[in-house]
Amino acid sequence: MSKYLAFEEGKKAAWSSIWTLLGIGVAEVVISTTTGSLTLLADGLDSLADSLVSFIVWFGITMIQKPKSKLFHYGYGKIESFAAFIAAIIVIILGIFICLSCLRKNTSSGRIYKSRNHYDYITCSRCHITS
Repeated sequence: MSKYLAFEEGKKAAWSSIWTLLGIGVAEVVISTTTGSLTLLADGLDSLADSLVSFIVWFGITMIQKPKSKLFHYGYGKIESFAAFIAAIIVIILGIFICLSCLRKNTSSGRIYKSRNHYDYITCSRCHITS
């Protein structure tokens, strides 16, 4: 298989991954807002972040194929690294948002949900308030 065909196959796989993960993520976020499930919200945001990573892969494959230019004397390989750094920052921000939502939901009624499993606070998997 030639290098060009490998790049084209990778671009097609990344493109279909973008739209699949985007659809799943949007559906999970919408359902989580109607049900109030923080776990589903976290999974939806994770799917959206994965969609962003797939976009970066697609963008990187597209840019790597470009020839050197006067602006980029050594080619476009570093653009992919910079885009991955931006994606990592976005994923960290989403993680902080999820943890803050978990803490806000746990303390909103004045009572803290007491869990037998200490990992619940880390993963935010059971963030709900008992009445």
